[in-house]
Amino acid sequence: MNLPPETFLTLDSARARRLMLVQAIDESDSQGRLVGEAERDQIERQALQAVAGPEVSRPPDPGRYLDERARRVLETVDKRDARIASLERAEPWQRWLGWGLPALALVAGLLVERIDNPGQVNMLSPPLLAFVLWNLVIYLGLLLRPLWARRGRGSAGPGGLAAALRDWMGHRSPPRGSRQLRAAVATRFRLNWWRVAGALEGWRIAGILHVSAAAWGLGVGLSIVLGGLVREYRVGWESTLLDLAQVHTLLQVLFAPVVALLPLEGFSIDQVQRMHFRSGAAVGTAEARHWISLYLGLLGIVVVVPRVLLAAWCATRRRWAGRGLRIDLRERYFAELMARVSPARLVLAWAAAPGSQRALMRRLWRDAGQPEDAVGFGPRPLQTSRGDELVVWEATPQAVPPAAPAPAPVPAAGAEGSSPGRWLTRLRAWWEPPPLAVADASQADADLWLLALESPRQLSAFLPQLHALPRPVVVLHGADETQVQDLRHAVEAARLQPVEWLPLRDVAGCWAWEEPLRDAIARHLPAHKSAGGQRLLVAWTIHHDDRLALAMRLLAAPLLQAAREVQEVGSGRLSLRRLVDGIEREAEQQARQQAMATLLSRLAPVQQDSWVQLHRLHGLDVPSGPVDTTLASTRFVVRQGVNASQAGMAGAASGAAAGVGIDLITGGLTLGAGAALGAMVGGGAALVAAALKNRSAPGGATQVQLSEDMLQALCELALMQYLAVAMREPLETSEPPAAWRSAVVAVVETRRSELRALWERARATPPGDPEVAGAATERLQEMARVLLAQLND
Repeated sequence: MNLPPETFLTLDSARARRLMLVQAIDESDSQGRLVGEAERDQIERQALQAVAGPEVSRPPDPGRYLDERARRVLETVDKRDARIASLERAEPWQRWLGWGLPALALVAGLLVERIDNPGQVNMLSPPLLAFVLWNLVIYLGLLLRPLWARRGRGSAGPGGLAAALRDWMGHRSPPRGSRQLRAAVATRFRLNWWRVAGALEGWRIAGILHVSAAAWGLGVGLSIVLGGLVREYRVGWESTLLDLAQVHTLLQVLFAPVVALLPLEGFSIDQVQRMHFRSGAAVGTAEARHWISLYLGLLGIVVVVPRVLLAAWCATRRRWAGRGLRIDLRERYFAELMARVSPARLVLAWAAAPGSQRALMRRLWRDAGQPEDAVGFGPRPLQTSRGDELVVWEATPQAVPPAAPAPAPVPAAGAEGSSPGRWLTRLRAWWEPPPLAVADASQADADLWLLALESPRQLSAFLPQLHALPRPVVVLHGADETQVQDLRHAVEAARLQPVEWLPLRDVAGCWAWEEPLRDAIARHLPAHKSAGGQRLLVAWTIHHDDRLALAMRLLAAPLLQAAREVQEVGSGRLSLRRLVDGIEREAEQQARQQAMATLLSRLAPVQQDSWVQLHRLHGLDVPSGPVDTTLASTRFVVRQGVNASQAGMAGAASGAAAGVGIDLITGGLTLGAGAALGAMVGGGAALVAAALKNRSAPGGATQVQLSEDMLQALCELALMQYLAVAMREPLETSEPPAAWRSAVVAVVETRRSELRALWERARATPPGDPEVAGAATERLQEMARVLLAQLND
């Protein structure tokens, strides 16, 4: 199967080795002894910025980013363990093996002091024949290997002993429970490296083996030459099974390459007959030198030269392989690594039963940033600053026709009514789901299915899609236990992908209850979308929090205005005449009522606008009627001015009357001082009290203001309005549930002292003060969260 090129990363051997080492460090250093978690995050941010620059919303180039990250990680590791960082370079044993094994082979060939007998050399020496035959078998295997690989049984790189060594080095199990971090990193690095660079290392091993074989042949030739310098070879032959003609034929075949390529002649049949050890003929030095020349030529042509050429070919292939090592980016490690810095496109496919469940699911996605009527991919998905996006797609149910009874099979003439083939065909048709032609190619991108269904029949309408596009499934069920059991049986019978069950209204009835749903989505995210999906889920939560803050800001503004609003009655200051005149008292009462009505009418448009903005914020239809501003209390605070002169005269008269009483009690001994002093004290106290009273009523006019109880009632009304728009299921009646009202009253009552301080602070500060507005928004947010949590219990 041809895979898209973006699933693989092609690197040279140096960068690939660095990347494999960093992978081993990340996988072995779970405790952060070499690189801590905070350091990794910082390294990834710096590497991303160095590669992608300010455009973090676009995925970085995998090769550049992974290499930059690996380089920075090794710089950090080098400061703490230089021996681990040194694994980035070729290990010393590889250089020693490349030179040591051929040198050892050369020495081993030189130490061959005899073939069969140091003085009597057998022309049919079994060791020499075996050595030549072994090399010929190796060449034959190399020639036949392409045919073997063409049948799909081969692998990249050389075969034979090199492939066996490569597989043994690259497919061992990683160490378990290693106490030494350095040893664990080194072992895991070698395993990772051999899995990626197995072909390269195979060509390296094959080259070393070819050089060693050439060195062995060279050593054998030198051994023969050096032996001929210090002794006289008696060259001949002997055999029990072979006669003269057969030996001559064997020698002709053996030395045919030498005779064909070098100016040397083979042995004639007379020479072969004379060189028999029992012939009695004297074999001179010339025949021995001839045999040495033929054998040296044979070793050079059959062993040394081909092996040197093969070693050069392996070195060339190793250099080629070292320029293009392929890293599979689909591996879990690289997928998660790139997912942390690459934007993810999380696609959720959902289906719901018609009616309230479908409306609830639509509201769920609309609150998350999706358009209300999105069938297919919506134009406004939830996005993050890193370029991640959450896209939802509503699955359209496919009609499932009722199963028609299968016609009875007609047995063929001479055949039995039920053959094994027919039963196998039926079994296969029953076992395999029917194929589905996906209408929209985007459906295949769905990462997770969410099903809010009520019956197995509704589930069966989506089974073809679920079977054709197998993905994890989250079933959002209702409260009916019978329906839930029926759905469970249907899901088990359908053999779907891993399924998780959640109560629909408990996780989707309000934005504040969605955390279990988001956790379920996070558990089933694909590995390559895990990091981006987590960012999207965090953005989903922040989106709700920001909207809550904005909603509470909309509701806090009318409350603060209501606390500051005052209305002047216009009836003047309190005087003695108004106290004793009934008509004046009735006129003042009517003026107060009018002022109270004017104050409420001035607050009504502000509350109406807040109510409208709250609906628009949640994507709801704006109500046509006026907002309900019925208050639980009708008490107002009345701040009334007092006529200071009349109050002073009344106080002086009252004080003088008290002083006269004192004069009478003392029998006139005070000489009227009591009356004078009483008038002074009473009049002064009345003037001070009138001045203090008039401070709360500027200009001395009478004013009305909402009382604390009324402001608390308005706060309760604001929270009730928020519940009406935050809950996704519409109310069956215009009146909210009694449980809502009791919960709201209880929560607001617990904050009475905080609200009282807030009203006083609002009255003491000018309108638009940001600190007061922030404090009011924060108090409302706290109460709203408590309410939503209580209603979900």
